[in-house]
Amino acid sequence: MGNIFIHFIFLRTGITFDETGNPSWNLEMGDIKSPSVTLDEIFSYLKKADRICLIAIDEFQVIAKYPEKNIEATLRTYIQHCTNACFIYSGSQRHMMGEIFTSPSRPFYQSTTILDLKPIGFENYAAFIERHFIENGKKINKDTIEEVYRLFDGTTWYIQFVMNFLYADTMEKETCTVGKIQLTLDEILSQMDFTYSSLLYQLPPKQKEVLMAICKEGKIKEVTSSRFLHTYKLTASSVQGALKGLLEKDFVTAELGVYSVYDRFFERWLKRL
Repeated sequence: MGNIFIHFIFLRTGITFDETGNPSWNLEMGDIKSPSVTLDEIFSYLKKADRICLIAIDEFQVIAKYPEKNIEATLRTYIQHCTNACFIYSGSQRHMMGEIFTSPSRPFYQSTTILDLKPIGFENYAAFIERHFIENGKKINKDTIEEVYRLFDGTTWYIQFVMNFLYADTMEKETCTVGKIQLTLDEILSQMDFTYSSLLYQLPPKQKEVLMAICKEGKIKEVTSSRFLHTYKLTASSVQGALKGLLEKDFVTAELGVYSVYDRFFERWLKRL
């Protein structure tokens, strides 16, 4: 079946480098010129597979931003008629995932079981991090792990990103302490300074004002409350208009009606202005 898959899918390879300079080889799908033809080929392969396939689609919410019309309905139709595969849809934008799967007007409405993944527990995370330090002749205080975990509410991507820097900055036989955290965050934000400056510069003035206001609040539910509007000299109409753009551009996220800056590093960078 492997030869059939290669025949169907145009693959692209490349070498990329992470923030620490380590190379990685990537194998991914190339440009898709005709989505409908590509979907025909993919599901034809699944149909001919000699075993049940498990298809996991990450960041599934981006389907809502595809320029093609009716892409959700098209994909839903293919999946409905696919009897040889099970599908997992995952995404980091909860409000967008919620709209896709819980809105009666959307094709994927009630098409799957929804599972809310909670952060990995602190004790499990601490044991994992400590083990990697010890295996390489280093140590890390549990207080250090706990502080990073608290700063980012247990969100894996940020914890691993920061820990990677802390690990690199800890010499063999040295112990990584809480005092290293701020230095590490300063280093990370310094590297991202140009990117974040460019992002902020591109925002329309009203969106920038609302973004800064949400950042100062940390998390805010009543974005049209008199207190919020008065504190930041905003109007209800301007806030609602700006929020729409900020949500679409992923500058802001909303969970259960609570708004916050989506990128936690960007949030910390904004607070330094």
